[in-house]
Amino acid sequence: MIARRPIILIFAIYVLAIIIAELSGFFLPQNQSRLFEFAKNNQEVSIEGTIVSLPEPAEHANRFILKTSKVSNNFIEENILVSLSKYYEVSYGDIIHIEGKLSLPQKALFPLTFDYEKYLQREGIYTTMYPKTFEFIDSKPNPIKKLAFSIRKNIVDKIDKYLKPQQADVLKPIIIGDKSGLDEQTKNVFIDAGLMHILVVSGMNVAFVAGIFIIIFKIFRLPIKCVFLFTIPFIFLYVLATGANPPVLRAGIMFSCILICLSLDRAPLIFNSLALSALIILLGAPQQLFSISFQMSYIATISIVCFYEKLYKPFRKNKNALIKFFIGVLCLTVAAQILITPMCAYYFGRISTISLLANIAVAPMIGFITTGGFIFYFLSFISDFLAKIVSFILENTLTLLIWITYFFGQMKYACLEISKPAIWQVFTYFTFVLGFVLFKIKQALIFGAIILVGFIFCFITVNSIENKKNFKRVYENKNIEFLHIKENGKHSFLITQKSKKLDERALKTFGEFLQFQAIKNPKIVTTNFPKEKLNEIINR
Repeated sequence: MIARRPIILIFAIYVLAIIIAELSGFFLPQNQSRLFEFAKNNQEVSIEGTIVSLPEPAEHANRFILKTSKVSNNFIEENILVSLSKYYEVSYGDIIHIEGKLSLPQKALFPLTFDYEKYLQREGIYTTMYPKTFEFIDSKPNPIKKLAFSIRKNIVDKIDKYLKPQQADVLKPIIIGDKSGLDEQTKNVFIDAGLMHILVVSGMNVAFVAGIFIIIFKIFRLPIKCVFLFTIPFIFLYVLATGANPPVLRAGIMFSCILICLSLDRAPLIFNSLALSALIILLGAPQQLFSISFQMSYIATISIVCFYEKLYKPFRKNKNALIKFFIGVLCLTVAAQILITPMCAYYFGRISTISLLANIAVAPMIGFITTGGFIFYFLSFISDFLAKIVSFILENTLTLLIWITYFFGQMKYACLEISKPAIWQVFTYFTFVLGFVLFKIKQALIFGAIILVGFIFCFITVNSIENKKNFKRVYENKNIEFLHIKENGKHSFLITQKSKKLDERALKTFGEFLQFQAIKNPKIVTTNFPKEKLNEIINR
């Protein structure tokens, strides 16, 4: 099988090479970044470079990625994350000169919690800067990217013009991936309802764009092979317009691979296309292999491919179109959740209990909203009256979507917070579940029994070893120190505030650490601030 699918074999070998490189320390910042030493030594630098991303609003600043060309008279090309005062107006393609101190991104204070430093490293960014001085030199944007970003801005402006603010802020991420207008409460409600994925531009959006241009080219009676090939540039124009975020970039590459296969009269094997698209991405950015979005998007797709047909097959003979539609949505949602659920538990320490119901409730609306969003945008150039009619329908549909999301997201026990499973436990789950897909029933049952016995043995052994461990550990930054003591299976913490300003972010992360480690009712002693304040921040 693998011999007939060399792309999958090449992909597997390359992934193994990336994992070995990661374990050997090849991707450590000191090995990858020439600017690492400048930041480590807190050294003043003078930088000239080009802005290669759209500036996004952050706290008291505009944040963007700067590709350096010269650093303190050294010719260095490397991406840094710059936060520049909102006093200065900058845009994509600007060539600028800045001065200041490079910094290393903030490390995770506790194990298992979100590591901002590692997150940026996976994106090829190893240093950050808050410039003291700024000078504009020139502007030389890439014309294709500039066109794509102009389209993006135009779409955002049209949505803001025709729709109310709350509905516009939800439509923008669905159509163009712009989540800048979403407040934290709305984000959290979508997460708790298990619906955050609909606010991410993904394969569905790319499919709609591909479908639109295929129809347009067919109207002009072009040869079908030309239709497929001519559609590819427009897919990537849309990908660039969305900011070329990993999920939509992956979808764009995968759909392009499929269209190329169709133009060559070859059947587009889904696993070949997945492996090829992943290989193309990882060749350019190997550390994407370890990013959450990369893993979850591919795992969700594999889960649907493996399980959807098996779940839907018993219902194929049903002749009622409406019932078949809802059963199809149900089977699609369940199929995706089979492999995604343990990933959510591993990365976020939470599982949505009502995700299935919420997805069934909103699934019909998402297709309608996405299609309506594209139609609305094209009509806005043709007729203001027609654009207003479509925007009115969209606005009311979005209002219903928001209401349903809040209804599910604010239900008691809508989202369960759990301790994070170990990587070996997730791997065991995948092996167990996929075994039932790869083997026949009798073989699958024997294989599953072996895996379960092995899992139980490992679980008991690992837990027994962990419970016997006694230790003292210190987690600290410049503001706060946490002394963690474990004796006879009981945990205690001494928390000392070292600066005048209370480090609320560190205390919030401490609450996540307790949850992820399944530490319940520890003994906590605080100094320099009241314990009541700690409880207030953790439970916020």
